[in-house]
Amino acid sequence: MRNSNSLIGFRVDASDSIGFGHVVRCLALAEYMLDYGHDVVFITRDLDKVKRATGDRYTIMEIENDSADSILSKVHPRVMVIDLREGGEQLSEELISRVSNVVLISDFPRYVPPLIDIYCFPTFIPLDIEIPASVKVFGGGKYILLRREIINYIGRSSEVRKDVENITVILGGGYRKRDEMEVLNTLDNINYRGEVNLFSGIFSIKGGLYDFRLKVVKGFKIPYKEISQSDLVICGSGLSLFETLALKKPAISIPGSRREEEEVNVLSEMGYCFDGRG
Repeated sequence: MRNSNSLIGFRVDASDSIGFGHVVRCLALAEYMLDYGHDVVFITRDLDKVKRATGDRYTIMEIENDSADSILSKVHPRVMVIDLREGGEQLSEELISRVSNVVLISDFPRYVPPLIDIYCFPTFIPLDIEIPASVKVFGGGKYILLRREIINYIGRSSEVRKDVENITVILGGGYRKRDEMEVLNTLDNINYRGEVNLFSGIFSIKGGLYDFRLKVVKGFKIPYKEISQSDLVICGSGLSLFETLALKKPAISIPGSRREEEEVNVLSEMGYCFDGRG
């Protein structure tokens, strides 16, 4: 059994319904943990599928089933992070009774059991083990928000639009047709001189304006290389603004759903300006 005072365990769902944004949630949080010197291990029922998305950046442990016994027989982390999917409530309750710190990440509030009094903000929460995050009551629940120090690298939209050479656009499984025009309208208001790389999740983009405006790169993989080489990241509605923040690049979020508009509003109250509409 692997045991470490700084070990963070991620239980990653590897079902056929897994989406691009779902994996990014876990990876973005893991990247944040690594920055603070914590060890990270991914725990999954499908090693190949998760490794295809994560590459060789993390330790991955394969389990036979989703029981707490199966998970804790191989790893006993200081913190257990569960990306909660349908039917995960019982597993969460079992782990909560046996692990000192359990954090849930969820797209949908209905998946969070009533016994959890701190509900992670949908879809991404950077949990700083050493420095308490801000806790705010919002929408009837408690949400852990990003600390101001963590996201101070995100400039206001007027600042991130200077000297932009290359742009990466990331759209997840929640992509909708209207996002196409939102992305293009945003690009029209940025004086970029290089290329635009588009990464899509579980959908395919064919025809339309993307044929000549964007370089389409398909695949179930986080584009670390392209992001590192980009001057700006544009996040569509399929990916949360919080996931974009975790990439540590100047970012513009296009809020394409009510939930993400609420996320932007909360950050705006903290003094940040996110304008993805041009």
